[in-house]
Amino acid sequence: MVNNGEKARERKINNPLFKLEKFTDSKGREILFRQVQAQEFYNKLVKAKESQREDKRWRVDSDNRKLEDYQKDRLYVTQNGSTVAIDKDGDIISVCINTNSNDRG
Repeated sequence: MVNNGEKARERKINNPLFKLEKFTDSKGREILFRQVQAQEFYNKLVKAKESQREDKRWRVDSDNRKLEDYQKDRLYVTQNGSTVAIDKDGDIISVCINTNSNDRG
């Protein structure tokens, strides 16, 4: 049985118009990001991973993760294409900076 919190989260995830949020790092730099659905996240992750040097790409996530593996996670992308995925337990399971961006933090 699905509880009300899970239903609310499902409605939010199915809304493609998530607003941009802002993170300010310790040096005052602002990073704009938003929560996205799995397909958009996966596409951005692939591009961000491709921007990494080949010998560093293994650090992003497991090569065995597929699109469907991200369906129940909280997924975020920055305005510049960097990514982070957080599982239901709050663990970061995938993170990648797009080296073509100026994201830091």
